[in-house]
Amino acid sequence: MFKPIQNALIVIQTLKWIHTLLGLINMNINKIKWINKQDYILITGASKGLGFEFVNFLSQLGIPLICVSRSTESLKKFKKDNNIVESNLIIFSYDLSVESEVFELLHEIKDYKISTIINNAGFGLYGLFSEVNLEKELNMIDLNIKALHILTKKFVEIFNINNYGRIINIASMASFSPGGPLYSTYYATKAYVLSLGQSVNTELKKNKSKVRVVTICPGPLKTEFWKTSIDKKVSKNKKDIKVKTMDLKKYSRKSLYKALKTKNKNYIILGAKNKLLRKCTKIFGDKTILNNVYKFQKSKLI
Repeated sequence: MFKPIQNALIVIQTLKWIHTLLGLINMNINKIKWINKQDYILITGASKGLGFEFVNFLSQLGIPLICVSRSTESLKKFKKDNNIVESNLIIFSYDLSVESEVFELLHEIKDYKISTIINNAGFGLYGLFSEVNLEKELNMIDLNIKALHILTKKFVEIFNINNYGRIINIASMASFSPGGPLYSTYYATKAYVLSLGQSVNTELKKNKSKVRVVTICPGPLKTEFWKTSIDKKVSKNKKDIKVKTMDLKKYSRKSLYKALKTKNKNYIILGAKNKLLRKCTKIFGDKTILNNVYKFQKSKLI
């Protein structure tokens, strides 16, 4: 009596697989004209979350990658499990919150032909501004802002030489808010990322450059971000965190494809809710938005 159910499940799973495959075909980055498949794509924060999904997606397309993360175990395992040759997945361990290590990375990769960099490394901290650990905040600023700024600056200089290349910075829907109570410093860092990206990209377009700086602005995703951003003193049981999120795999593929393909957009927003949220930030006053952000962030903890 269970056989029909098992067959139905097999059919559903097969259809999901076909849907995923068709999605990959329709979002084949190799078909984007300006991309040279022999060039490397550099990804920071590549060991987990959105960065790791970028690695997964791009490696399936045979694009050579340079992956940077403080912890590299998951990347090494991925490389071994998928039998990826050394030259197609190069792994570097650097803590980019340390300025000297950012410049060490730049020196390490100077002889590689890189056409795209994805500045994905970053983290958040939840809590009242008066109570969040200052050292951790400064570390976050160093990673979310300073490291991204240095890499954006240096790669704009490098790419301008040949009038070729793309910088993709990962911001957040938080970037559009006038502030983020309970995530105050994190929201401020992401506002910086978007502001910098839009300004530099406008400069490039006005000067007829083919180089682009595109900012991806995700909403909540199915990653460990929410759990790791909560201090143990705030929540003893991190499983209590409740956030409605978008599918990580689907989001990573679609957002990256759009960021690589676009010619004129400064930033990428996906999802009806996120697009509506963006419109709301234009319509409602700062006080209304700030009050609602506070309620939303407060609701994450039961």
